Amino acid sequence: YLDDLGGGKIKVALFMDTSGSVDEQLLSEFFAEVKFAVNALPNTEGEMWYFDTELYPEGDIKDISEPQIKGGGGTSFKPVMKKLQELHEEDASSQVLGIVFTDGYARVDNWKEPDCGLLWCISPGGVDNDYLPSGDVVRIHK
Repeated sequence: YLDDLGGGKIKVALFMDTSGSVDEQLLSEFFAEVKFAVNALPNTEGEMWYFDTELYPEGDIKDISEPQIKGGGGTSFKPVMKKLQELHEEDASSQVLGIVFTDGYARVDNWKEPDCGLLWCISPGGVDNDYLPSGDVVRIHK
């Protein structure tokens, strides 16, 4: 997927759903996918946030060692999309790619699509691909 972005500097903004519908097992599966991707793409830089209805900054994606459940309430993509737009506007020399690990169960009609790449990583049992109004979708399989 990253190869399709046309090269250049890519800044990954990773968002991991820790709402009430995501249990420790699913969070561990999300985390395993993240660690695989970070190790497979050593030149990628970026930051990670946990989210439910708020964002919880976690830090550099290369420094994350263990998943943590932060939040645990409902789910809102609105703060995620707002942060993606802010990152896009902060650094015009980089391409920003938002990667959202989630089951997708949240409103999708109350936020504006960010002006950057968006990749949804949907868990088993998550929403159908066509539910999400923008971005690309990959399915996580057990």
